[in-house]
Amino acid sequence: MRRREPARVLGPYPQDQQWRIIQIDAKGRRKSHMADSRQAAKRLIAKLRTDMDARTVEDTLELWTAARLRSGGATPATVADQAARVRHLLAPVLDLRLNELTERKATAIYERATTEPSLKTGRPLSAASHRFYLSIVGYMWKWAQKQGYAKENPWAEVEPIGRVSSGKPQLRPAEARRFAQLAEQEAAAGSELALAALCCLSLGLRASEALGLTGRDIDAEANEVYVSGTKTAAARRRLKVPPYLGTLLGRAAATRHPMDRLCAAPRQTLHKAVVAMCARAGVPRVCVHGLRGTHASLAVSGGASVEAVARVLGHTSTKMTLDYYITEEAATDARVAAVDASLSLPNHSGANSDPNSPTVGSTSSSLLTLSDCREAASTLQVIATLPLPGRKAVNPSAGEAKADTIDPPALSLHKRAQETTSAQGCALWGEPNRSGGSTRPGWARSPGSAPLRRSVASMQLALVHLLISRRRT
Repeated sequence: MRRREPARVLGPYPQDQQWRIIQIDAKGRRKSHMADSRQAAKRLIAKLRTDMDARTVEDTLELWTAARLRSGGATPATVADQAARVRHLLAPVLDLRLNELTERKATAIYERATTEPSLKTGRPLSAASHRFYLSIVGYMWKWAQKQGYAKENPWAEVEPIGRVSSGKPQLRPAEARRFAQLAEQEAAAGSELALAALCCLSLGLRASEALGLTGRDIDAEANEVYVSGTKTAAARRRLKVPPYLGTLLGRAAATRHPMDRLCAAPRQTLHKAVVAMCARAGVPRVCVHGLRGTHASLAVSGGASVEAVARVLGHTSTKMTLDYYITEEAATDARVAAVDASLSLPNHSGANSDPNSPTVGSTSSSLLTLSDCREAASTLQVIATLPLPGRKAVNPSAGEAKADTIDPPALSLHKRAQETTSAQGCALWGEPNRSGGSTRPGWARSPGSAPLRRSVASMQLALVHLLISRRRT
């Protein structure tokens, strides 16, 4: 077999009062160039050899991928996935030199990507997907410019097409309760995928984090889980697990080697399982990331602070949490402190009669599963026990949280909040306070007024937050 020669430029050769230059590429293809003078021929040879030494798009992609793996800025799986996306987008121009790709060609490639059917779904890419492709390619070209491989970035002026939707579809509270009940039943029956889906909803985990949980990540005695996330600096975290989920995770970890995953399934399989579970539960279809967003929205609407929710989700800042995870409806509900009905559920079948289950029990015990922030959880529990005008007396035997079950740091806050809010409530409702004070004029007793009860709840929530802020300082 004949050995392949490297790309080269030959000449100049005199021919009919001109000078001929022969260019041979790496595949042995020949191309002739003509120059009017010997000096012009030498300049042309220098240019051709410079272009020949320039790297192709495919060579640059391989070098960029290797550089990202060495830097450790992303996981190998993420680097490989993004490299595959770039290769698919740039398939028509992989053999071109970097400087041969013009802005016009780049625009044509991007426009084709917005209409071409996806190999995965058979449908055109969403605006978020092809905009992401565009950003990755632009980032690679910036790297090539920094390395001196490219003079210009033809992707810098390419206009993105389409409008990106903010966040994934989420479940509403009643729908989330039905999904949680089904997931709990199937996880108790031994379904690994249902357990992973329940972790995404109850703990706000990413799909990769739920599927990456191993036996050693579960502390069944302390009801804690160690999340070894790698996406952001705050992804590695320790979360408090509600008892019902801790039991299921402990049972799954006990039957595996400490380094074995609790759910050995790929992300696409988990996505299909969540879609099927949505259909069985009779709720709208959501993806795995939609369950994570549902966790954030329910936590905020239940009274948890955005900062606490961001820490639970593993975000380094609250901007991502507010822009893509918390819905407008949840933000509105948080303003009126809708604590009483966020996750309180009626008792269901005896198969799930655990009082610690999210589908059974009081609101205060359910809200404590939404955040690992001690102050936020204590705040919610204090408010759930504060007396409101028109609220029926709580029967401790019915599963409601007693005063002595409140976390010790919240006991003093609880007493001070009760004393202060009781006095405020008496003044608001026109009732005598405990010290025998007189009724505030102009206010009539109307315990059935829902707007006024919400006003009192808002005052109580603001007061407890103020007490916690003073305690921190």
